[in-house]
Amino acid sequence: MAEEDLGQERTEAPSPRRREEARKQGQIAVSADLNAGVMLLVAAITLAITARVIGGGLLDGVRFDLARPYTFNIDIREVQAIFAGVFLRTLRTLSALLGALFVAAVLVGLLQSGFAFYPDVLSVRWDRLDPSNGIKRIISLGSGVRAVTAVLKVAVMSVLVYVVLRARLGELGRIGDGTLPGAVALGWAIVSRLFISIGVALLAIGVFDYLIQRLRLERQLRMTRQEVKEEQKQEEGDPQIKARIRRLQREAAQKRMFQEVPKATVVITNPTHLAVALRYDRATMSAPKMVAVGAGHVAERIVTTARRHAVPVVENRPLAQALFRVGKLDQEVPAALYQAVAETLAFVYRLRGTI
Repeated sequence: MAEEDLGQERTEAPSPRRREEARKQGQIAVSADLNAGVMLLVAAITLAITARVIGGGLLDGVRFDLARPYTFNIDIREVQAIFAGVFLRTLRTLSALLGALFVAAVLVGLLQSGFAFYPDVLSVRWDRLDPSNGIKRIISLGSGVRAVTAVLKVAVMSVLVYVVLRARLGELGRIGDGTLPGAVALGWAIVSRLFISIGVALLAIGVFDYLIQRLRLERQLRMTRQEVKEEQKQEEGDPQIKARIRRLQREAAQKRMFQEVPKATVVITNPTHLAVALRYDRATMSAPKMVAVGAGHVAERIVTTARRHAVPVVENRPLAQALFRVGKLDQEVPAALYQAVAETLAFVYRLRGTI
């Protein structure tokens, strides 16, 4: 009983087939925090490089809109044209940032889950709408871990914001005394510092979360020994069916082999334990060919079939054993046995009076 219970424990590593089925069902280790951290860092770096271009483009857009002549009777078409122009200019100005974010999102997704598309993931899962399943997910251990992780993330983010703002608290208090460019530069420096700090923190949390997700998924996909046996049986086939197929293949091969015996030139025997049928046509063949090989009951059938069709049966124990050991069915006899086979064929030809 203990062995049976042990066999039902999930102690075996998941097989490649089990992993692939899990991927098709959307069971992939993915960390949203890792995505968020990479996106924030990419945004901060891209903005640091293209800040002047983006700021200048947005400022030029504002100046252009303020300098346009407007009338008090604005119809809907003019409003649409204004918003369309603003949207296109903003999109054009932020194209480098949006492009970098898109590439980063694709790359981090590929690094986590690989390149694969499974339509089954997009199908409707009615079991998720079951209230009982929803309650189980809410009160499960995983939901508790996610809740604790969310609280910790909020705490870490709050500490980072406090540290960054505290370092610039004196400058923030005097921001109204300076010029507008100075205030903008200070605000930009603070925002960039916040972006980088929070991005690094989320990246570290995301890497840790991704490793936890991988370990949890690996544990969920573990298999019992019985499941491993069943999967191997499905992949390799039922042993009984495979044995039956091999038996049918042997019977078919033997049937073809016995059909070749009447065409043989000679059958060399052991005399009773082994039998090898050779066929040789001096006009079309460069060397004799083994058309039938057998031992025991098969050898007896070869000899019986040969005698029934007047094929000469010659007893030569050393040659029969050598052919059976090193020769192959439906192939020419080995070159090392040419001399012995030639002497046997010459003996058969003399009996037939063809020499």
